[in-house]
Amino acid sequence: MTNFGLLIDYIMSNLIRGSRKFALLLKQEYDSGLSIAYLDKKYNTDCYYHFKKFNIPKRTHKENLLVKERLRIGRYKLNWTCDSITNETEAYIIGFMLSDGWNGKQAGFRLKEDDKYMVERIKNYFSEEIHLKSEGKSFGFVISSNIVCRNLEKLGVVRNKTYKELSIPCMPQNLLRHFIRGYFDGDGCIFVCNNKNNGFLKGNICSSTINILNEIQKILVDNNIECTINKELRKGKIMKVPNGEALCKNDMYRLFFRKKESILNLFHYMYDDSNIYLKRKFDKFNDNLDMLIYKRHANTELTEL
Repeated sequence: MTNFGLLIDYIMSNLIRGSRKFALLLKQEYDSGLSIAYLDKKYNTDCYYHFKKFNIPKRTHKENLLVKERLRIGRYKLNWTCDSITNETEAYIIGFMLSDGWNGKQAGFRLKEDDKYMVERIKNYFSEEIHLKSEGKSFGFVISSNIVCRNLEKLGVVRNKTYKELSIPCMPQNLLRHFIRGYFDGDGCIFVCNNKNNGFLKGNICSSTINILNEIQKILVDNNIECTINKELRKGKIMKVPNGEALCKNDMYRLFFRKKESILNLFHYMYDDSNIYLKRKFDKFNDNLDMLIYKRHANTELTEL
């Protein structure tokens, strides 16, 4: 394009920018909740000048607060607002968030780098428009929605929940095992112990408070999974944490699985026909299933040939 053509485009662009039509476009976007500062940057213009020229009123302080409230709800399209738990994925997510998530003015979830795929899967279930954020060797996301935060609180994911008594939220009975698997993926572990002869599996789920472990224990026992709750005296002790050391404020409770049969039953209870779980914990279970199978040895006598 010639310099003359560029000049014509520049003149026409500025004529449009000074028109009522352009001012009404700005007003429409402003009324949707966008700020004057954002519109100035988006259109490279002086939004306040256009509003003043065509007598378009600005929002009052009270109206701005109402817009911010609306934006916290509708900043992005949400597929699920935690209003109820109706399927496997939702039960799993609530179990995971009850153990490893947080809630307050915003809700959030973060896992280490190896589990990025799970963070992304959970994020996308809420909304693909939410941004995944990295911090050090971890990935997480934040949900800015008052509706989600209020509903999560109703489901038990409360503010500063670490030292509060938690309970399993209301859901259909057939979804409880998916909730427990989510809670296990957050605060449970399976590990191989070695003795002189061979290795064996153990597992546990931990919590700073005992109520939710009591509830999980009852469900598991009803499904032929024996488990016991132990109290670990940690209050006042210095413990290692990912970023160094910290003084423990509370003791720790652990729901233990020791018997082979119970651990095998736990594996099938949590994973049979399941579609969402942390792969590394599943693999630890699955790769060591032979340790859980009782092997009968024949009692034979040796004789001389």
